[in-house]
Amino acid sequence: MSKWGIAILVVVLVLLQVRLWFGDRSLSEIASLKEQIEVKSVENATQVRINKELQGKVNDLMSESESVEEISRSELMLVKPGEVFVVIPTE
Repeated sequence: MSKWGIAILVVVLVLLQVRLWFGDRSLSEIASLKEQIEVKSVENATQVRINKELQGKVNDLMSESESVEEISRSELMLVKPGEVFVVIPTE
């Protein structure tokens, strides 16, 4: 092989290596994207768990009127007509 042939092969090899290490879709970019996928997968799993819990609460509220009444009394301090609401101070 001539000197020019070897020189061309070396240039092509260098260009391919530069693209592999520093260009679009480089090894470092791929590693970064894999890390982002892992983080998003964990976030998604957390959101799926939260959604299931919330769906369970919604199903309870839609199926049982006692649940709505209990929440109304405990969180909103609502009373039925004719009832007296008494607050006992805590020290």
